[in-house]
Parts: sequence; C-alpha cells; structure tokens
Amino acid sequence: MSLAATLRLRHCAPLGGVALLAACAATPGAGPSGNAAAGTFPVSVGDAAFAATVTPGVPGLRPTAQGGVPVAGMTVTVRREATPLGQDEGKLAKDAAAAGCSAARGRFDGRAFGVYAGGGLWQFAGACA
Repeated sequence: MSLAATLRLRHCAPLGGVALLAACAATPGAGPSGNAAAGTFPVSVGDAAFAATVTPGVPGLRPTAQGGVPVAGMTVTVRREATPLGQDEGKLAKDAAAAGCSAARGRFDGRAFGVYAGGGLWQFAGACA
C-alpha cells in the first residue's frame, strides 16, 4: 500500500461505516494520474522569470483543522532565473509553482505546503495534478 493510501486510511479511520466510504473513496486532488505533464516549463510572475520543474514525487501535505492531509499530485520545484529565491519568498515561489503547474496542463493545489529546499529552490510536493 502506498504512503498516500496509508495516510488516507489513517485520516479516515475515525469516521466509520458509510461515512468512511463516502469520505474516503476519492483521493485528495487528482493524484499522480491527473492531467499534469512532467517537464521543465519557463514561466513568469510579474517581471521575474522562473523555471518550474514538474516531476512525480512523494505525496505532499495540506493543512486542515485536524492536521495535515496528503495531496498526491506531482511535485513542482521552482527557481528564479536572475537571482536565487530566498527563504522569505514563499508566496512568490507558490505563484511561480502555480504558473508552472498550469503550463504543465495540471491543476495546482494552493493549499499544499511549500518547502524552501535551499540553493534558491522552493518545492511543492503533491501540489500539481
């Protein structure tokens, strides 16, 4: 069983009965089999140019009142062309990741956590389906 499936079952276990089937039959997001295509896509946000790389990867998380729940799309990694992204530029990185996911013909889950990966890179695991 995949990590995403295990987390989904653990998240849904308290529901019980029919509620379990209704709440957990669909996976969060479209998952890795969504419409997004893997690759590197040039995108821009305002005047800044970025490279957004969409790849299969581990599921990400998005926050809920009960804690993090898995998002099983593809990972989007972004870097700015001119100067490296800083650790304080998460919103700009998320906007670039959303544009990259759109360029990959995917649907971006803006609730997925982003992580500063160092070296001017931001990653959004599971955010693009």
